[in-house]
Amino acid sequence: MFPGELLLGSAAYRDADQASDELGRSTNCRISIRPAAPGPFALDVAFVSNGSTFVVDSFNGYGSTACSRNGVRCIGIRTVSKGLVGVSRAGEDMIIAPDQGLIFDTLRSERHFASADSDCRLVLMCFDRATEMARLLIDRPIGDDWPWAKAFGVDSPVGRGLNAHVSSALVNIQLAHRARRAANHSLRLTEEALLMFIIEQAGIFLGLGDPDDVAPPSAHQVSRAMELIEAMDTPLTVTEVAEAVGVSVRALQLAFRRRMGASPHTVIKRARLRQARQLLESGEITTVRDAANRLGFSNVARFSTEYRDVFGESPLVTLKRALGGSFRPVPGGEQEP
Repeated sequence: MFPGELLLGSAAYRDADQASDELGRSTNCRISIRPAAPGPFALDVAFVSNGSTFVVDSFNGYGSTACSRNGVRCIGIRTVSKGLVGVSRAGEDMIIAPDQGLIFDTLRSERHFASADSDCRLVLMCFDRATEMARLLIDRPIGDDWPWAKAFGVDSPVGRGLNAHVSSALVNIQLAHRARRAANHSLRLTEEALLMFIIEQAGIFLGLGDPDDVAPPSAHQVSRAMELIEAMDTPLTVTEVAEAVGVSVRALQLAFRRRMGASPHTVIKRARLRQARQLLESGEITTVRDAANRLGFSNVARFSTEYRDVFGESPLVTLKRALGGSFRPVPGGEQEP
């Protein structure tokens, strides 16, 4: 795993050794960055990490080559907005152009390279974390037979989904950096969603047979899962519920859809909204944002929309009724989104 729970930084380097040293320390990998040819060198970097997911934004190559060796094995993701970048393995190059991206295995790729004046986003996810998620989802780890690199279009369903998850990870990692306790659940959900997406799009599900072949949870296990969700004092992820009752995420998803007509994620969200209503009605808090943060909703506007859809009124109306005459609007915190 990457060292430290949260990292957040931004820098502009002209010295390749300084840049590689800083990024190497942040990712716990030995990373070397060197210009492809003599001349001016610049690397503009903004990076965030939550301990197992590392995001480098605006990787401005200027004809640079980056190599990572003897460090943590990662699943790498690169998307390109300008120029050409690629990865290579034993002389086998895979080049991607603007509006394209790559998912690749850092252990089996030798180097990443970028043409002059290129811009891209680089995401590294700890391989052990991904194999753990694969084991929960499909009852087996990722093996070395999965593709060493897989290309995708940014405007394709894969690319749009990946960019949405990565953007959400950036927002939630930065939120967790500012308000760590309040954002923990949102951050875990985002990482889980990104990992699931990568596992699915890497072709891991191919050849596993029909979903009906998955052994369904027992009635007791489903009941136990519901008890955990209803009694949670801190928000749970689908993975945590599956682990607690001893089934895979995939099996739990199928069981919930068949028995309740909703996914475990939806059931958990409904329970969180009910808890939010109880919290707003209790008078223990004074802002809608406090309720959203405490229940793991990082986006207050989305929380308000979902709350209104379920209860027919905004959370602000519920809070005003609970506080009565003691209600005082807080700038930026109480207005309807």
